Amino acid sequence: MANSVKFLIIIVIVAVLVGGFIYYYANFGGDSGNGSVKEQQQESAKPEDISVPTATGGINETIDALIGESAVDAAVFSQEENDKNLLGSDSQAISNLGQSYDENEF
Repeated sequence: MANSVKFLIIIVIVAVLVGGFIYYYANFGGDSGNGSVKEQQQESAKPEDISVPTATGGINETIDALIGESAVDAAVFSQEENDKNLLGSDSQAISNLGQSYDENEF
């Protein structure tokens, strides 16, 4: 009798844990499509307008294509610089928040 009660308690605990994991991943985890961080990073990494010229084999078209690619690279680099500046300002804001609290004022 005591062994069956212990076994039943273990089964109930395992069932509750499995149910909790299923609930968590159904609502918060996995690829649920509700704007996960990975999806947001992929969306922010895509440049807005990419136009690929048709390949004709001419030197002028090749140079134009290289200049166009360098413009796209410059735009992506600019976005990365903006992200870096945003992280720097977040860090500064967090530092300022820590300095605003003085426990002796209360």
